[in-house]
Amino acid sequence: MKNMEKLIAAYNKINHLPKSLTELSKLKCINMRGNKLTSLPTDFGQLHALEEIDLKENPLVRPPMLVCDGGKYIEIEQYLKYAYARDKRFMDNVLLLVPKSIPADDFDHFCKKLHLPTAEINSLGKLRIPLEEKVNSALTWWQTHRVADREPAEATEELIRTLDRADLYNLASKIRSLRTCTQAIKL
Repeated sequence: MKNMEKLIAAYNKINHLPKSLTELSKLKCINMRGNKLTSLPTDFGQLHALEEIDLKENPLVRPPMLVCDGGKYIEIEQYLKYAYARDKRFMDNVLLLVPKSIPADDFDHFCKKLHLPTAEINSLGKLRIPLEEKVNSALTWWQTHRVADREPAEATEELIRTLDRADLYNLASKIRSLRTCTQAIKL
């Protein structure tokens, strides 16, 4: 499929485009009209050969339909780069907040909800380092093994769900509030 020049998949109820789509370097035309796409892969900008883009009749949020309506590759690419950088900064800030907010009594349960292996949880528990560093190590493992292939916004949402599953509702709520405030300021 590396030589594909046209991708026409209009009106197929597609709700997600894989990142592998961006490896189709010879793609000149993409018609995804009338699907259920809410976002485009951040690497969409790697499709330098694109000449024709039709994303109409999709509930796009990222980038907004307003950006995609003209079907202009450069505007879409610029928006996605900006959105990725913004989401990455937010995720980095969340990763600074979380280690300071996990109570010692909840550490093991939080690690289990991050899906750390039992051996990893046990070894972190035995370390004679501050709790904040242990949580940082757990989050580093989680980023590397669980969400490495996800967009920063998706990883943040996954972390919020994990905090909810770990019964850390106040922290999850703080992050949701920060995200809402950040979005309001952006507007």
